[in-house]
Amino acid sequence: MPASAASATHCYVNGVKLTSADPVELKPNDRVIFGTGTVLLYRCQSRDAEVELKDDPADPISYEFAMREKQKLEDAEEEAEKAEAKARQEEENAAKMNELRAQMEVEKAEQEAAAAVIKQQMEEQMAALRSEVDAKHNDEEAKQ
Repeated sequence: MPASAASATHCYVNGVKLTSADPVELKPNDRVIFGTGTVLLYRCQSRDAEVELKDDPADPISYEFAMREKQKLEDAEEEAEKAEAKARQEEENAAKMNELRAQMEVEKAEQEAAAAVIKQQMEEQMAALRSEVDAKHNDEEAKQ
């Protein structure tokens, strides 16, 4: 059992970081890591029936095994955090894109409305100029 919750963050049992100072019941062949490199292998011959991981002479539970076990779990946690951060970033990017699309639609509608007003003004000016040209043409015909 770690002395405090703060010290628990530097203790691992079977590669899993402790998160509190609550007692942990060890089973035979459990690996306990203190800090960055102190590894203990818990043995209790009277409880051999509870063994979850056999210590085989051909493939013994070693310091390297315990450290790889810890590293594998830390790597998996890191990958999960990265995936979560990536998902959050993609969500934020999608929200920004939707916001920009909406803003573009508003701007497009404003520009189309302005273009319609300008077109109407131009058509009115063209109609006025045609009337003026027609009137001058009629005046010239009347003079002849």
